Amino acid sequence: MRFALFCVFWISALFAEPYLGFHGGYTFAMSLTDVQLAGTNLPPGTTSAPIQYNGSGMYGGVAGHFIDRYPWLGLALYIDTFRMRQKRENLTVSTPAWGPISALTLIQDVGDGYLRIIESDFLLMLRYPSPYFELYAGTGIAVVAAKRKLEKATTNGVTVVYNVSSHAIAPGLNGRLGVRLWKKYHFSPYAEWSITWSQLTFFPKGGASSSGISGIQGQYLVQTVLGGISYVF
Repeated sequence: MRFALFCVFWISALFAEPYLGFHGGYTFAMSLTDVQLAGTNLPPGTTSAPIQYNGSGMYGGVAGHFIDRYPWLGLALYIDTFRMRQKRENLTVSTPAWGPISALTLIQDVGDGYLRIIESDFLLMLRYPSPYFELYAGTGIAVVAAKRKLEKATTNGVTVVYNVSSHAIAPGLNGRLGVRLWKKYHFSPYAEWSITWSQLTFFPKGGASSSGISGIQGQYLVQTVLGGISYVF
């Protein structure tokens, strides 16, 4: 019994400053870079120019705590989501020579499409505590779940309606810098800048798409600014 009470008091002291927060913000325009395509009709080494997406609004939440014994140290879990529209652009797809087929360069006029992201970040947090404000930074592992949809595109003057979705989930890295203002009645506003990197590989639902593409791989790097309100228990 005494041991159980000791554990309760020790855990209460260890997690002495838990908090919950909700926020919204803006995700800047980004591109999938180093894009590689795979499929039954594509030779190995087929590449694409970067696939560009417009900026968009975002929202999310955070749950975390700072340790009582080490008030400058804490842990946090962020979950954020947003949806970016794909830019209409002329996308260059290059295929190397493959057997009797010579190297080709295709110009694809990409039409409607979007990229939806749900990102979970598990972070180690460091802060400079103060009665009036605190500066903090966090870094750790990101898990990026993505859905990419391409509705139609025009290749060499021929319009094709794809209406195909592809999905990806991959680990990555996340870093954040932020400031939290005074705590009044347990409520505290905060503002942050966040950056996330991952390498995403998309696979169409149900197998290869009508274009014969069975996989798209690219480097994902996105930056976000946000503001929100937290409740400190």
